[in-house]
Amino acid sequence: FKAGKSSLINSIIGKDVLPTGVIPVTAIISRIFYSPVEQIIINFLDGNKKEVKLSELKEYITESLNPQNIKQVESADIALPEMEKFETIRLIDTPGLGSIFANNTETTQVWSPQTTIALIVISAERPLSEEDKKLLDQIKKFSYKTYCILTKADLFDQKQLEEIKNFVHSSLQQIIGDDIPVLAYSIKQDTETHKQKLYQTVFEPLIKNSTQEINNILNYKLLRAALLTQNYLKIALQASIKSIDEQKQLKEKIFNSQTSANFLYQQIQLIASDLKTKVRPQIEQMLMPHKTEIQQIISQDLKKNYYTWQGNLYKISRTYEKWLKQTLSHQIKQIVSRYKPQMDEILVNAANRFSFFTENFTQNLKKKILDSLGVEIQTLQWQAQMKPLESPDISVYRAFDSNIDLLWFLFPMFIFKKLFYKQFAKQIPLEVEKNIYRTISILTGIVNAEIEKLAQQSIVYINQYIDTISKALSIQQQKIDELKNDLEEIENFTKKLQ
Repeated sequence: FKAGKSSLINSIIGKDVLPTGVIPVTAIISRIFYSPVEQIIINFLDGNKKEVKLSELKEYITESLNPQNIKQVESADIALPEMEKFETIRLIDTPGLGSIFANNTETTQVWSPQTTIALIVISAERPLSEEDKKLLDQIKKFSYKTYCILTKADLFDQKQLEEIKNFVHSSLQQIIGDDIPVLAYSIKQDTETHKQKLYQTVFEPLIKNSTQEINNILNYKLLRAALLTQNYLKIALQASIKSIDEQKQLKEKIFNSQTSANFLYQQIQLIASDLKTKVRPQIEQMLMPHKTEIQQIISQDLKKNYYTWQGNLYKISRTYEKWLKQTLSHQIKQIVSRYKPQMDEILVNAANRFSFFTENFTQNLKKKILDSLGVEIQTLQWQAQMKPLESPDISVYRAFDSNIDLLWFLFPMFIFKKLFYKQFAKQIPLEVEKNIYRTISILTGIVNAEIEKLAQQSIVYINQYIDTISKALSIQQQKIDELKNDLEEIENFTKKLQ
């Protein structure tokens, strides 16, 4: 996420195809492949398609022109003559893993099982964070081959770059246990050299041996599925050998009071309650210091605009209310936008805390199964998913508490305009304070609602996990022969794939 994936793909192709910049893309997959004629097709979630020009692509796949994917785009298919060199390959640009936006991460995770070759793009400025290690560990479960690409190589001299590459390579071997090739890349310096090295290492072997590589990829994915299935069959077989009373005792040993549904539900709700109590003070700390600043800006703006407003008291009152709502809304939204990353970070931390809790739970259960049955099970890492926050609306009271402005004919504005200016100006501090508190309350409600959703995600995941293990531990003895045959078959299948 935000490590230069789109820039890398543009450089590989030799053409500026994908939008780049500091603003993240929306949760949209872009698929790039060869065609003798350039054609850009936008696929929508409702099944409709639309052909657009390459120059229009950014209107559908960037956050700035398609915020929160309001245009309901599912993916973009980009057919290019420039991809002729890669005729048997399709490049897929994902929104990225590790984004604070749930849609970005979720879209990438949905596509992860379809991945055949993964290029994990990491900035050489901050090589191998904890998040990068998790992503590499996750993606290699699905990818037949995985490569690590260090972008922004131009920021370091050759000696420094080699040190970074060696550090990343050795760290990956220690952490993940696989020998993942690490390549450097820069779009600013020695680009052709980097491009040629990338082509020779990654693409050329795939193009030359495409039929064999496709078979290898299918075998790898089948092997992953077979190994996961094998673990659960082993649990079921070990449990089926035992009597009903022994199975009951086994379940009691594995699913003790610390793994009961009620206990886990209470623990998750305690985490949620603790997180929610901290939300409002955190948001107040962000927004309240800007109260005076907003008051001053709006007061100055009133002074600038008030005497240009024309009409009687009723018309000027409505103009004032409309102006105040627009101006106040703009100022508060600017402040909220400034602190949006920090507010999203509250949800990121909440998601991480729930994920940490569920990870501890699954590790604890896996250890009990290993101790009780001698079977080590594998699980895919689970991550709670959050939605990015949206800015709330602004409300403005009427210019007057009473309906005095209906008696506009009693107040000729050439006489009373200055007097009503003072009245309007007097209202500004109250309206600013009211709407800041209102915004804090709305944002607090939004964040707390998302925290509760994260809690529910955790509960659903844990219940499903418990249910899966519980069913495996409940297989009756008459199933022993069937299980043995299934296990023998899948073990032979696994050996053949290996």
